[in-house]
Amino acid sequence: MSDDIRGPVISAISGFVGVLVGTALIPWIRGHFLRKRAARYLAIRVVCTLDKYLEDCTDVAEDWGEENREGYSEARVSAPPTPSYPADLDWHSIDYALMYELLSLPAMAEKAASIVNNAAEYVSSPDYEEVFEMRSFQYSKLGLKAFELTQKLRRAYKIPDRDFSEWNPVSRLEQQLKEIEDRRAQREAAHAQMIPPPPSS
Repeated sequence: MSDDIRGPVISAISGFVGVLVGTALIPWIRGHFLRKRAARYLAIRVVCTLDKYLEDCTDVAEDWGEENREGYSEARVSAPPTPSYPADLDWHSIDYALMYELLSLPAMAEKAASIVNNAAEYVSSPDYEEVFEMRSFQYSKLGLKAFELTQKLRRAYKIPDRDFSEWNPVSRLEQQLKEIEDRRAQREAAHAQMIPPPPSS
């Protein structure tokens, strides 16, 4: 290629690369960093919301009621409201699978509340032990799910872990679930012993 042709070709290529960088690459880089900033902002706000929800679920899970004047057990702690995330978050900035899990939590909370309410309608015992057991079971699971989601966000967006040295709601919820599962297993075993064996053929 002669020098007469090489100069214009190099100039044309340089111009094309400059246009490409200016119209595509730079906006993409800028958008990438804006999305990362929006994602970390979302993660911090959601983690703060779910940290509080974890504590509220723990309070409910450990509430087995107290006797009122009529001799009926009633809750000492009200169930927490359904988790509500800030309205100014850019959900498109995070992984879609994680977004789905986060946005599914409110529906899980509503279902849990419905299960507890339905259980209360069918219990006639004044101490409502079965209702409080179901309540503790459901809110223990919700609290642990909220914690699982905060851990995913903390790992993905480099958010410091919580300090559980003085009070660990996660271990308390795990203990509640273990005790409930043990009680249920004992009831099933006792029920099985009461059922007479089938007649021999």
